[in-house]
Amino acid sequence: MIEAKGRSERLDLAALLQSDAPKSGSSDYAVVLPATIELDLRAQVDELVFEDFRATGINGTIRLKDRVLRASPVTFNTADGAVLGSLELDARGGERAAFYPLAIDAQVKDINVRELFREFQDFGQEFIGHKHLSGTARASIAFRAPLSPSMKLDRDRIACTIDIAVDNGAIKEQAQLLAIADYLRKNKLVSPFVDTDELRKRLTEIRFAKLENRIEIRDGAVHVPMMDVRSNALDIELAGTHWFDDRIDHRINFRLSDLFRLGKPTKDEFGPIADDGTGMRIFLRMRGTAQQPIFENDGAMAANKRRQQFQLEKQELRAILREDILGKKPEGQLAQKQPENTQGRITIEPDSTAAPALVQEKPRKGIDRLFKDDKKEKDEGGRVTVEE
Repeated sequence: MIEAKGRSERLDLAALLQSDAPKSGSSDYAVVLPATIELDLRAQVDELVFEDFRATGINGTIRLKDRVLRASPVTFNTADGAVLGSLELDARGGERAAFYPLAIDAQVKDINVRELFREFQDFGQEFIGHKHLSGTARASIAFRAPLSPSMKLDRDRIACTIDIAVDNGAIKEQAQLLAIADYLRKNKLVSPFVDTDELRKRLTEIRFAKLENRIEIRDGAVHVPMMDVRSNALDIELAGTHWFDDRIDHRINFRLSDLFRLGKPTKDEFGPIADDGTGMRIFLRMRGTAQQPIFENDGAMAANKRRQQFQLEKQELRAILREDILGKKPEGQLAQKQPENTQGRITIEPDSTAAPALVQEKPRKGIDRLFKDDKKEKDEGGRVTVEE
């Protein structure tokens, strides 16, 4: 049993985990956790490197018991940002185990997206990598996967959820986005009215102010739910799945009017040209492989969009009926009611302490209600209003 404090100026994790008998031409590792050592270590590491990954200012508590390694909490800096996280590696299966269960939870702040992808070698895929991305991100990550003693992940059994927000980001020269421009150039219905060269130029570098989404990795694929990307090129709604073997299934839609405005001025003699957010939309589905995508019209996504729009319009209609017919305002509007404008008006109210009437007059019926009651008019003279 060891209880200690430890500090290192520099730690090369790859050299520490290097196998004693590596295969020729490879860089195999060997993770072995002893069963006879119990460790409680408060550690400080000024710099840690592992292949392309680099972290500085590491502080954390590391515990080892019964071949289960836990590091929690751990803080460090990497890719120009900060990370707070925890790690657990269960090696109770011993050296003969094919995989060890690995669990990582982390909160990431102000990370340089390009540097992060570069350090992790683009997470083993070529669909979108550090050469395509830029921006500053914050994220919440929950990662579960089997890890082999040779530091290999079973990609088909990875389960990861990432809630990510990217500010002032850009996507450059991404092949699938450029394929959209090439497809529209061949589309006989759209190409005569659209400057496809201008579209391809804009899709070469898409810049956006903010992008938020939840990304899931499971069943050997990356799943991106529907999100709205407002960029300098187009305002696009997209969702998709990208498998680790490079199969793709992406769904994309955008307004046709956005294409028609490409290369045209954004203002006239009356000022900026405003977009009302309506108009016909183009719905595309991109299937096949990342290298050879196949485009087709996406009727299912178009129908789902119409259903969503119908539900929204139905809710708006209900709100109008409640307000105009039933006299009920939606919650939040009652507190926003504007006070009546009394400027230029003098109001004299009757004495509120006067005794109330003991007998209520019966309402007139039939034709008799058409004639004025001089006495009643005199009695209602308790309120005098003078308009300016």
